[in-house]
Amino acid sequence: MKQICKYHPGEEASWHCAHDGLLLCDACAAVQPAESERSAWCFVCNDWLKPVSAGVEGPWFWTILAHFVRYPLAPGPVLAALLPLLVAAVAPRNLVGVLAVLAAGALCGKLGHRIIADSIRGNMSPPGPGAFGERKGWPQGLAQWALFALAVTGIGAAWWYLGLIAGSLLALLLWCVLPAMVLGAQEEDNPAAILDLRNAGATLVALNISYWILVPVLFAGFLAVSAVASVAVDLLPAAAAWPMAALPVLWFWFAFVHILGYLGYQYAGPLGFSRDRKGRRNRNAARPEAERRREVLMKAGQYGKVVKAYRQLLEKNSKSLQYHDDYFRLLSALRENQALLDHACEYLNAVHLSGQDYRMPSLVSFYRELDPAFKPDTGQLSRDLAGVLADQGRYKEAVQMLQDLHKRAPTWPGVAEAYLFVARVLVEQFKLTGKANQFIKFVEQRYRDQQVQDEAAQCRRELGLEG
Repeated sequence: MKQICKYHPGEEASWHCAHDGLLLCDACAAVQPAESERSAWCFVCNDWLKPVSAGVEGPWFWTILAHFVRYPLAPGPVLAALLPLLVAAVAPRNLVGVLAVLAAGALCGKLGHRIIADSIRGNMSPPGPGAFGERKGWPQGLAQWALFALAVTGIGAAWWYLGLIAGSLLALLLWCVLPAMVLGAQEEDNPAAILDLRNAGATLVALNISYWILVPVLFAGFLAVSAVASVAVDLLPAAAAWPMAALPVLWFWFAFVHILGYLGYQYAGPLGFSRDRKGRRNRNAARPEAERRREVLMKAGQYGKVVKAYRQLLEKNSKSLQYHDDYFRLLSALRENQALLDHACEYLNAVHLSGQDYRMPSLVSFYRELDPAFKPDTGQLSRDLAGVLADQGRYKEAVQMLQDLHKRAPTWPGVAEAYLFVARVLVEQFKLTGKANQFIKFVEQRYRDQQVQDEAAQCRRELGLEG
């Protein structure tokens, strides 16, 4: 009966995409709440979505009547019926006794309200005994039970005083409005709303033809229950007569509320009922739309759209390491080697700015597996990488990172300092004094600024390369 979201199998679908034939929950759609009705469009194709509640879901109730017949035999309804049955066994055989039995059925009213609520959410199993301890729903449940009890008592009195035919006509009239009144007040905070005929009228209209099929079914069922109760009173001993007469009435109550809840499930949209439950869907719906869109596109296999979405995201959040990490993992999974190389400098810079320099050497190794000649295209990043590589003892790679730096970043003002750093590494780690001297001479000849000349001279003295 329950339709499941394509991308979240544990969630009930709220929307249907006719273009792709997908069932989606709120987390998988761009939902726009409105005063009149909610609307949404698909993350995958951007077409408008149709609420699944706009059509009837599940089989028609009259095709599964056997289910509703068995429903009241579960432990929850049976336990709720025990008290009124015990009261019926000792109550006087008059109107006061009838009222006492109906008053004892207050717990049945509370459980009936819970049954309608569960059924609206697509739960076809009866609630267990734990539902008795819930505080919520008592006023509404008592109001619904009181209306039902009043109708049952009134019909019985009509048969007694007006005769079978006139009483049956009155019963039929009552069953034309009673289901709409009970269901229409289900989600109202004020229990007195059950007497608001406008709610009943709106419910009747929303259920359409199903309501007018429901009325004769309920009327026929109530006649059968009344006949069984009448036979029990006439034929059984006094001690057993009233409990056996009350038993089919209580059975009918639980079947009645379950059918109403099932119709509430089928027509949740037209009735204005919410089938949302606290859980993953509401948490997902609270996540940013862009994040949910990327997740859906990924699950739909629209990887090109996900890559494009991340590029747009990084243009606005270039320093966000989280987005860079996600984008890197995505490109790696897709084996988009050129895109990985194009993203390399942005990613390395984001890692450096976040203070996670320890990750940079492994990233450099990764990029050099894709392109052995990989080097950053900016002077500052090249110098930063060389420093990190040197700190980790990878001096050869540090020197390679800065070779030809004046060609890759001719206008960067730190070229001279970078080459003096290379000279120090060549002497201190590799004893290559001749090669180091070439770097120092290049700096002295190319950069005539006095400060640079002084730094080059100091480097010579420290490395013992004077003269």
